[in-house]
Amino acid sequence: MGALLSLGTVHVDAAHSGRLIDAAESLERFRLMLDRMEEVALCPGESRDLVHRIAKSEGPAGPGNGRITAEAPSSRRMDCMTEIHTPRLLLRRWHDDDLAFMADINADPRVMRWVDDGTVLGLDATAEEIERWEEEWDEEGFGLFAVELLGSGELIGFTGLCVPEFLPEVLPDVAVSWRLGAQFWGQGYASEAAHATLEFALQDRGLDRVISISRLGDTASANIADKLGMKQERETTHPVHGFPLVVHSIDLTEFAA
Repeated sequence: MGALLSLGTVHVDAAHSGRLIDAAESLERFRLMLDRMEEVALCPGESRDLVHRIAKSEGPAGPGNGRITAEAPSSRRMDCMTEIHTPRLLLRRWHDDDLAFMADINADPRVMRWVDDGTVLGLDATAEEIERWEEEWDEEGFGLFAVELLGSGELIGFTGLCVPEFLPEVLPDVAVSWRLGAQFWGQGYASEAAHATLEFALQDRGLDRVISISRLGDTASANIADKLGMKQERETTHPVHGFPLVVHSIDLTEFAA
């Protein structure tokens, strides 16, 4: 399966009532890890992430000890369906080496002007963002895609679906969102990726309605919403920062895929 696995040194843990973790138990843990990797139907490139998630659970392997178990592999089965190609872009799950590129995007005041209160984000804050995005994939079955150029493989930002928990009044609606590096603006990448995301929402996740939320005055986001066929639904106020927001929506049963 392309994964390199290593069994660590077996230790005696005196802090846990002298319990001995013997070689047989370690081998059984290793076997269960392999079984679970097969059970969740790994996609190319996913094996390292799965091994990390299983191995970081504490205690002997078994149901409930890791975030991925034999009883609940459904979110990982969906990974094979969450790679989308458009004419110019690849929408995919996040990789470890995306962090530095996304941090550069988040550090640009032009990009962050309309995001929350406009504060730029550093490397650590970006890492926390990506971790939250990946957790949403696992919990909801959808999330924010990393977007890369097909020709060069360059990461240009994100587009995808999210639960807008910061604005409780719109829940349980799901929002389409995007953020691209400034050098990639004005080339139609955001609308191309967002259009593919709406197709994904309708055809793969069965959603019949999606919204977008932007700050009042963010004309670029309003233009993208218009290109997607979304209609302005209402204005409201950010519950924390107090600035005005605009909510657009679309009935996906009428969406022109």
